[in-house]
Order: sequence, then structure tokens, then C-alpha cells
Amino acid sequence: MLDNDTIPYIISYIPDAISFLNLLTVSKRYFAHASKLETNPSPLTHIHTTLITQNLFSDNSKPLPTVQNVHYLCPLSYSIYCEKKIKYKNYKVTCSHIIYTSSDRLHYGITIPTDVNTLGRACYAGLESITSITIPQSIKRIEEKCFYNCSNLIAIIFTGHPQLSSVGPQAFPKGVLKVTFEVPQLDTCLPEFLASRTETKLSFTKYTRDDFFSLNEPTETRKSENVEVDVYPKTANACFALANAAFSSSKLREVRVDGPKVVEAFAFANCIYLKSAAVMGVTSLPSHVFAGCVLLKNVELSEGLYEIGSSAFEGTALPEVVLPTTVTHVGNCAFKNCQFLRKVVLDDNVESLGVGCFKSCQSLMDIHIPENLRELPAECFMNCYSLNELKKHQTIEEVGDSCFEGCESIEHAEISFRLGKKCFCGCQNLKKVVINKEAEKVNEACFFDCNQLKEITIQEGVKFFGNYCFFKCLSLEEINFPQSVQSVGYGCFFGCKNLKSKINVPIAY
Repeated sequence: MLDNDTIPYIISYIPDAISFLNLLTVSKRYFAHASKLETNPSPLTHIHTTLITQNLFSDNSKPLPTVQNVHYLCPLSYSIYCEKKIKYKNYKVTCSHIIYTSSDRLHYGITIPTDVNTLGRACYAGLESITSITIPQSIKRIEEKCFYNCSNLIAIIFTGHPQLSSVGPQAFPKGVLKVTFEVPQLDTCLPEFLASRTETKLSFTKYTRDDFFSLNEPTETRKSENVEVDVYPKTANACFALANAAFSSSKLREVRVDGPKVVEAFAFANCIYLKSAAVMGVTSLPSHVFAGCVLLKNVELSEGLYEIGSSAFEGTALPEVVLPTTVTHVGNCAFKNCQFLRKVVLDDNVESLGVGCFKSCQSLMDIHIPENLRELPAECFMNCYSLNELKKHQTIEEVGDSCFEGCESIEHAEISFRLGKKCFCGCQNLKKVVINKEAEKVNEACFFDCNQLKEITIQEGVKFFGNYCFFKCLSLEEINFPQSVQSVGYGCFFGCKNLKSKINVPIAY
């Protein structure tokens, strides 16, 4: 059984008259509580003896003479709302849904009254005299074609804390439109706004406190052109988040994100028109954040960034990468298939690179290996056709499988680290190799199909050569193993047609 404190709350949330009457027949206690309500939940008013605020459910309803406040739950145009306020001047009149119609605009002017919460269909359509419009924070809905064909409208300002939750189709005119939000608390506003736009420039300004907002859903700007997004808070403590796939596949041309605490995966993925991006103030870039942005050539990253996520820039058109000095980790495939990437500068603070980090960067010629790096992972520089030199590096201790596979321009390699399988497989122009004692073991198929390899120097201390290690090294004429070599794997010299020296080492089968 419900207690006396709970009954009034239940009664107040039953708006239809039949259900309300049925509830009152359950018990005399329900009827007693209903008679004492200060606001009527249904059109029935004769039951209530202590009403202070009367809810009216149609514009034809009339208020009781005993109440102080009148609240319309039905939609009213702004002109009718004003008439009601005059007609019932002895009451405080309010309304939940006030629509500013095209007729209202002709009568009351361009400026949107702060009482209004909906801009009606075609309210400003075809109005060529307006160049900017200020949207008060009370506006929750902008209906179909509201600003359609307002050919000179170039700026929209959202004041206060916008509550916009719905924007109708073709609500805004074509052309680049600058949109200013005074505060960042836009939980649904921005996705709804972008869904209605074809060409937009966004500017976030006048942050006054440490608000947090999130773009919670992917936007629908896939049909847009000439889109620019400028997300730029003006104070250091402002923060917001770009959620998963927030702008994915939209036709953005330029992005500047300054000051967020969170940018989630795929935020700008597959924006095929994006040419320039600046991401400032974040500590990590998530996976695939700019993946598939095939025209992206300019990226600015700020100090304080510690991590580049997996595939973050995969498939972009970056010609050069200079990472902030604070970066310590670059994820798997972070710059994979960046076919125009020529130069990479990794600061000495970088401690780890992910698998396939620079895989298939066909133009990559120059890379600075950080002093703190101990390992080059599998496929790190695989199919980097233009990489032409591999210098001895003091700190590298291990190189993963297929790390330099298919690097056709490498001619010389001095190896002072442990080698993974197929490490230099298919390096067609590799001519000279020096294997220092630190290598100890040369793994399976390490120099497979290096058909120009002619000169190999093996230092004392190297012990093992794996299966098919020099398979099809057609130019190899001579090889001298030091006494430290203990085993040479199966098929190690298959296809070495020009090999003349006699091999006197144990063969592993």
C-alpha cells in the first residue's frame, strides 16, 4: 500500500481524465489527496479545491477565477500567447510550447522573443534583409525551412546555454555560415545543427566556466561541401569531448580543436576533403582519428601529447611528420599507407613504436630513430620502397619480423641487433650487409630474395642462421662464416647460383 507521501506524486503524473478518475475510485485517500493538489494534472478541475496553478489543455479553455497562475500545455503561436496574457492580465500566464510563426515575425519583427521556444516552419524563409540572427537559449526546435533562401544570412549566434534538440530539413540556407556558441554545454545541439547543414563553419567562443559537453552521435554532414569546423575555446579551463565518429565521413575542409580533454576514436575518420587539422591540448590521439583523410597534408599537434593511437593517420597525405617532444608511444599502423610521407622526426623521448607503424609509406626516405628506442616492431617499415639507408644504431636491440621487408631502395645495412623472420626479405637492391656480434642469430628467410646482395661480413659472435636465410640471393658469390657459427638452417643457400665458396659449418635439419 502506498503511503501518504507517495500518493500525491503518483496523482500528479496522470494527465488523461479517464485514468485519473479510475485512480480516484481506488480509495478515499486518493480522492482526498487529489482535492488538495495545487496544480491539476488532467483537464478535470472541479475535483481540486486548492488549485494555485491551472493547466489548460487547449487554447479554448478558460481559467478558474480562484487560481493565480495559468499554464498552457498546448502549443500556442506567439501572437495568441500575447493575446492570452492581455486577456488574462490578472493571472500569470505561461506556456510550454510557444511557436514563432511567419505571421508573428511580420507583426513583431526579426528579433526572436525570449519567451519563444520553437521557430516555426518557414518563419524567416526568403528574407534577404537579414545578415545575422541571434538565437536565444530558450529555443528548443527549429522547424523545416525556417531560414530557407535567406541568401544574405552569414552568421548565427546561440546565446546562453542552448537547449536546441531538433532542427528540421533545409532549415538553414546554403553557403558558408559562421555559427557562434557562447557556452559549450551543447549535449544535442551541435549534432542536430550539423545534420541540417550543407556548408558550415563553427566557432566556439566566450567560455566562462569549466563546462563539459560531448558530441554524442555521428553527424550527418556527408552531403556537405566547403565545410570548415573551428572548435576553439578561449579559456584554458574550458573542456569538451568529441565522441566516437563525431565528424566521421563529413566533408570538412579544415579542423581546429583547442582545449578538449577527450577526442574519441574515428572522430574525423574518412573526411576525404579535410586538408588541414590542428589538435591542441589533448594528451592522446585515439585510434583512427584521422584515418582515411586522403587529402590531409597539414597537422599541428601540441606539446603535452603523449600517445598517437593505432591507425591515427593511416592513409593520409602527410608529407612530413614532426612529433611533439612529449610523445612516448606511437601505435600500430599509426602512419600506415601514408604514401606521400618523406620525412619523420621522432624525438628521443619516444620509447615504443607499434606494429606496422610506417608500413607502406612508399615515399619515406629519412627517419630519425630515437635514442630511447630499444625495439623496431614487426612490419614497422615494410614496403617503404624509398628508404635507402639503414645506419648502425646503438640502442636498438631487436628488430621484429618483416620489419624492412620490401624496402627496395636499401643498399647497405649494418646490423647490431637481433633479427626477426623475413626482416630484409625482398630488399631487391641490398648489396652490402655487415652483421655484428650483437645480432647473434639471423632468423628464418631474413635475406630471402635479396637478389643484388653480393657482399656479407659476419663478425665473430654470430651463432645461428635460420632456414632459407639467403634463399635466391642470386648475386651472392662468397660468404665466410666465423668460428662462432654453430648452425645454418635448411635451404639457407637454395637458389644462390653464383655462390662459389665452400660452406664448412653444421647444417640444421
